[in-house]
Formats: sequence, structure tokens, C-alpha cells
Amino acid sequence: MPRVQEIDSNVKELRQTISGLNNHQLSLKASIKKLKERAKVMDEKISNADFALVQAVHDNANFRSKIVQSPDKLQRAREEKKSFQTEAKNAERAAMQSFQNKTAILEVYTKGL
Repeated sequence: MPRVQEIDSNVKELRQTISGLNNHQLSLKASIKKLKERAKVMDEKISNADFALVQAVHDNANFRSKIVQSPDKLQRAREEKKSFQTEAKNAERAAMQSFQNKTAILEVYTKGL
């Protein structure tokens, strides 16, 4: 009989150990579930941050393309453009004056006939 009691005692211990391990397994499963949810949230945040970074790099490149590399060169180009515009206006005035002179001469001839 003492052997039976010893085995019963061992069985009780093993059942308690199994119960404890089952409880531990359940708590580990709950922890894993929480960690997976946190990982999912972090992945979403990382994805959003990556998108924002790509957008910022694109915006940065866009802004860099608008930066004048040589202000002196730009100033010379503006001055040349202004000079061409002035010359074009002067040529237009000269052409208009010539047209008016020729029109006046034509009127003098037509009245004289």
C-alpha cells in the first residue's frame, strides 16, 4: 500500500505541475497575442513613416530643383532679357514711326492727285 500512496502522491504532483504549466501556457499565448498586436501597430507606424520619408525626399528634391545654382548667371540672363525687350520695343517704335511717315507721305500723294 505504501507504494500506491507514493504513486498517488506522484500523480497528484504531476497533475498540479500540468495545471501550472497549462496556466503558464495560457498566459504566454495571451502575451504573444498582445505582442503581435503591438508589432502590427508598429509595422503600420513604420509604413506611415516610410511613406512620409519618401514624400519628404520627393519634396526636398523638388525644392532643390528650384534653388538657383548661380545667382550671378541668373542676374546676367535677366539683364540680357531686359536688354532684348528694350531693343524689341525700340524696333517696334521705329517701325511704327516709319509706318506713320509712309502713311503721311501716301496721303500727301493721294491728295495731290
